[in-house]
Amino acid sequence: MIPDPATPAATPSFALAYMHQDCPMTLRQGLAEYHAMIPDLVQEAALTDDALDLFHHHDVAHVVFGCDTSIRHEAMVDTWTVFGTDVGVGEYLAYLKVPEAREVLEDAGYLKITWLSGLAVPAVLRVVRASRRMTKKWPWRDHDAFLDRPLREIREEFGIELVP
Repeated sequence: MIPDPATPAATPSFALAYMHQDCPMTLRQGLAEYHAMIPDLVQEAALTDDALDLFHHHDVAHVVFGCDTSIRHEAMVDTWTVFGTDVGVGEYLAYLKVPEAREVLEDAGYLKITWLSGLAVPAVLRVVRASRRMTKKWPWRDHDAFLDRPLREIREEFGIELVP
């Protein structure tokens, strides 16, 4: 899910277990921890099917690639998604047509996002390099079989090296 645009984004916290390379918790547990760090989620009932689909897969990517909800990490998870998953850049960019996704961007402020994303360029470049070292791409959609597998095993299988 996504944070309610009316509340500030969660503060980055590397104390979260899912953000550590060798995390023993399962993907399902990591998702629960990720959702718990977001103070006010937009209610699922208020979202369209396209938005639910996007935000669910995006949340999974946050956990698999060890990212929080800061703008820096949002830039990183978007980069991981484009280079480290099987979604493809065209399909991922098509999500910008989802009204709820555009609303989140507008509420955060395009200028602020652009500025902070620019500051994230070194980390984004490290993500591009790390994604090229992956042994296979993470499945954007078909990842239910991984929900009860430990994150460290998933990361080992896919060759995912988290970028701090």
